[in-house]
Amino acid sequence: MDGARRGEVIAGAYALGDSLGCGGMGVVYEATSRGGEPLAVKLLHPDHAADPVAARRFHHEALAMRRVRHANVVRVLDHSDAGDPDPFLVMERIEGLSLGTILRREGRLPIARASRLVRQILAALGAAHAAGVVHADVKADNVLVVAEDGRELVKLIDFGVASVGDAERTRQEMSGTPDYMAPEIIRGQAPTPAADLYAVGVLLYAMLTGETPFGGGASASILERHLLDDAIPPSLRCPDLELPVRLERLVLAALEKDPHARPASAEAFSAELAASAVAAREPTRGPFAEGTKPFWTEAPTRDLGDPSTETRLTRRRLRPSLDHLRSRLVRALERDDVDTVIVTSLDIVRLHVDRHALRSAVRELEGTIHLLTRGAGLAAETTPSPVWRLMLSLAALHLGLGAVQHARTATLAALGQARLHGSAIGCDRAEYMLGRILRAASR
Repeated sequence: MDGARRGEVIAGAYALGDSLGCGGMGVVYEATSRGGEPLAVKLLHPDHAADPVAARRFHHEALAMRRVRHANVVRVLDHSDAGDPDPFLVMERIEGLSLGTILRREGRLPIARASRLVRQILAALGAAHAAGVVHADVKADNVLVVAEDGRELVKLIDFGVASVGDAERTRQEMSGTPDYMAPEIIRGQAPTPAADLYAVGVLLYAMLTGETPFGGGASASILERHLLDDAIPPSLRCPDLELPVRLERLVLAALEKDPHARPASAEAFSAELAASAVAAREPTRGPFAEGTKPFWTEAPTRDLGDPSTETRLTRRRLRPSLDHLRSRLVRALERDDVDTVIVTSLDIVRLHVDRHALRSAVRELEGTIHLLTRGAGLAAETTPSPVWRLMLSLAALHLGLGAVQHARTATLAALGQARLHGSAIGCDRAEYMLGRILRAASR
């Protein structure tokens, strides 16, 4: 594929070089104009050359991208006409890395950096939404990050499945990436700006924790989790991350099942993100970070139900094994090292959660809480100070399993212990969890 069309001249004006990448529908090549300007040219993938749907999407992408003029959206300079037997799309050439590549290499990102990148994505989406365009496939691999004047500049790409006021077309040809798909899209509704903001919520969650909230396993399982499961709060997946409560609330609000409960617009999302990330402190890389290496997992864009696109890309960074963590837990218990017990227990829970074994995670947490409270469990009148973290994690797991009453009991226990020990952040997180439980009970 790399040299298949090198040297070919497109539309009498653009000389092709090496291929830069290949997606589900198209292949992007280096190119130069007659005047020597470096460009990128996207051509229809040979496998779809005779597919009228693919050709129509290709032209639709060009129209959508030309409609959106913004510094954070890749510029379209030329494109073929509808019905052209050899469609093409000419764009500015971007010298950078996809955000997906960055996350796969680095794992989770510092809060300030994540905030800066996401706010640029939101700026791009705000311009698109104002122009009547819904991207409909926001994900890490559709965001390019370019170094420019000492800062990182975001470029949103690939509007191939965008909605431009043509809801019926989008409903009939629903396509997207399972990890990022909003519940209403999974149910067959047409994309709206709220669906794009949900995808940004997934992306922000992944940038902060190193993993998407509902990823892992077959596409059908991922889609089911979007519909039925509540996201585990980022602070419970990454206890070493001093995540401001306001920022966590924003992430979870973007992941609400009800589109109307999400941020009202890309601009509102961005303003709240700027305000909520101000007080963030990065991980100290103390005991909470010991042995923890986040991973990234992402499903490719696909047409749902198309068996030819069932291959799933999964990239994981190595983590300590369950046996290793349990050995560490036993040693910490023997030393009466409560902080390490808490950290290690939460690391064990993360392994189970990553495997979507929530019931196993519940059993692990209940066992540790039982030991730390000398058998009193959630009814303990007093506990070592950090145990409220385990109780809140237990509540989140129960909520993920749909056990609302158990979640409420664990949250009230956590709230009581946080108050007893004067933990303002513990009280705040517990009270927020009670609100989530109340909303879950009303659904």
